[in-house]
This record gives sequence, structure tokens and C-alpha cells, in this order.
Amino acid sequence: MVDHLLGCPLCPNDVKSSFKRGLRNTSDTKRKEKRHGWFTIGESISESNAEYKEAVNEKFDARWAYAHSDFLAAAYVLDPEFQEHEQTKNTEVFEGFLDVVDRIGILQEVRKSMEQYTEMWQKRKEAIAADPKKQATLEHYPTYPNAKSASVKAFSVKVNSQLACYRGKKGVFGRDAVMEAAVNMPAYMWWDQYGAATPELQTVACLVLSQPASASIVERINSEFGFVKDRRRNRLAHEKANKLVALFHNLRLMARMKKPHYSEPAVGWVTDENKTGITKWGITNYD
Repeated sequence: MVDHLLGCPLCPNDVKSSFKRGLRNTSDTKRKEKRHGWFTIGESISESNAEYKEAVNEKFDARWAYAHSDFLAAAYVLDPEFQEHEQTKNTEVFEGFLDVVDRIGILQEVRKSMEQYTEMWQKRKEAIAADPKKQATLEHYPTYPNAKSASVKAFSVKVNSQLACYRGKKGVFGRDAVMEAAVNMPAYMWWDQYGAATPELQTVACLVLSQPASASIVERINSEFGFVKDRRRNRLAHEKANKLVALFHNLRLMARMKKPHYSEPAVGWVTDENKTGITKWGITNYD
């Protein structure tokens, strides 16, 4: 929030100077607390009467439009760190979650009938090879499920019913030890271990929360491409280079995972005692 405010062209210079001065004259701990406090204020900035309120709102709206997606909304609903938040009262967040549930329901149905779809596509390929004009027709074209399909709707109903159980802390989710375990585990691993009582919701949670929420892996792959394809190997075709990088990356990952003391890193929860939320589970702690 502070960075957005200082970067706002409509924010008065004297306000920018006061914020910079305030951050510069505080300790590292106080600075982190102050930044966290500003992020909290940003959630309810509409209640402010400050003269630069509209400029700050524009910054937040632009950032939200850039970063928000249905997938992130689903992750927000399912991450046990935010279980007590009122996501169901936020129309944009909960509709995004419902859209993701429908898509995963469609994906599940397609996976169940994968052999059937493969066979139909093969027949269509053969028909087009025999008569290229059939490419303009729908002959042998498979009909995929959609959000209105009975099986997809049944899947969505089960997920929403189980979500109420999870949010209401019923059954296994009512055990203190289970919820406390979520603090020190990656979210998707926690769902995989404790979500058996809600199988459809467990499927959605594991698919959503297992996706990395960072672009750092892209930078790592770029450096791996630089290692594989350099001046001496600059005639490598794209396809072969892609395969070599995939092998290089995954073999290193497998080697790390086979170590007896390997544990997957996870970002720690942001709490009142630990406002930074920058802890690596199973690796080390950062102040």
C-alpha cells in the first residue's frame, strides 16, 4: 500500500515525503509493522476522508484488476489460513470460486471418458484424411460436458455442501489438532491428508492449492535454458532444447525429493505475532 501510494502521481508531495520520512526513521521491525498496517488500512480505504483517497483507490483497483482471477479467488476460499474470513459475502470472490468448481467438474468428467474422446478424435482424423471437406462438418466431433451437464451440476452441489462443512468446522475440521496442523503444512498437502471426509472438495482444493503462486520458477527455467543452449550449442532446435531443459529440471527436482530429510517449502501464515509471514516450512525461518 505504501509503495502504491508513493507511486501515485496524484498523491501530494508533502504526503509522500512524510511517509518516506516515517519509514526511514523506524526500525526494521516497526517498518514491517507499519507496512502491514497500511495493507490492512487499504482493505477499508473507502472509509477514509483523506484528500488523496480517490488516487489511492485507483491504485488499488488497477492492482486488483491486474492480479485477480477466478483461480486466485478459489485459492482464497480453500486456503485454511483464511477459513474464518467471510469470502461468501464477497460476490466477486465467491462467484470466481463457483466458476472454478464448474471447470474442475468438467475436467473430471472429461478424464473419466478420455478413451471415448480419443477414439472419436481418431475417427474424425481418419474421416478428414479420406475426405478433407469433412473438416467443415461436425461428423465424429465429440460433445464435451459443460456447466449445465447433470454430472457437472451434481459435482458442484456436492462441493458446495462440503464447503459448508469445512467452513462450519464440522467433523474432522472441528478438531483443534487438525486445524493447527495447517499452520505448518503446504495447504494442498493439508487437504490431501485431512480432506477425505469431503472427497469432491478435497479434489478441488488439491488441484487449486498445488499450483505455484509465484513466477520465480520462470526465472529459474530461463537460467536453465542458458545452461543448456549456449554459444557452443546454439544450433539446438527449440523442441530438443525444451526436452533437455525438462529433463535437466525434473531430474534435479527428483534428486532433491529423494533425500531422506526433504520437506517441501511453504510460506508461513501472517499472524499478529508474525506480521511478515516470511517463513519457510521445513527449511529455515526468516525474520
